Amino acid sequence: MEPPFYFVRDKASHAAHHWDYLRNRRATALCGHDYGDIQWEGTARPAKVCRQCQEVLPRFEATWWRTAARRAQVHRDRLEKENARLGKELTGLRRQMNQLTYQLELSKETIESQKSTIGSQKSTIDSQAEKIDNQRKTLKHLQTARAEKKKPHTSGTKTGVKSPSRGKAQGGTSTRVGVWRSADQVFSSGAKRSGAPKLAK
Repeated sequence: MEPPFYFVRDKASHAAHHWDYLRNRRATALCGHDYGDIQWEGTARPAKVCRQCQEVLPRFEATWWRTAARRAQVHRDRLEKENARLGKELTGLRRQMNQLTYQLELSKETIESQKSTIGSQKSTIDSQAEKIDNQRKTLKHLQTARAEKKKPHTSGTKTGVKSPSRGKAQGGTSTRVGVWRSADQVFSSGAKRSGAPKLAK
């Protein structure tokens, strides 16, 4: 980076003059020469330059470099502040990224644990469902067996013995059913009740 030099040569001068950088005058050279009929001007350094302008040039260069240094310092301070801000923001983003990564790992572990738990619960539910199904089958079997026992047994002829109470015979008349006794027992018991003499054997 160099100071921006600008040269002007008029018809009356044998050497080019520096533009008046210190006072910012367009019609006067750095050495104080007033331009007449300008023949050439530009930023390219000519072969011959006014010595008086060269003697004053260090003042301009010193001023220009001080101004440039102040501008550079201001720019540097601005960059340092921006760098500090970006550094804090970067640190915060890294912390958030680490936290999110940690939470993601925890979520993965939680998901795997829940998958294992769900698988175990599913196995338990399947086992219980199988037990319930077996119990239903057993209950149905018992109910069927009980219903079969309650059905009456049938054969070619219905027979049965009634209790020693009055019942109806096959002819429809009431009859008394008792224990069979012999004729001697019948007569013997009748004689006792009527007082009749016993028959000789």
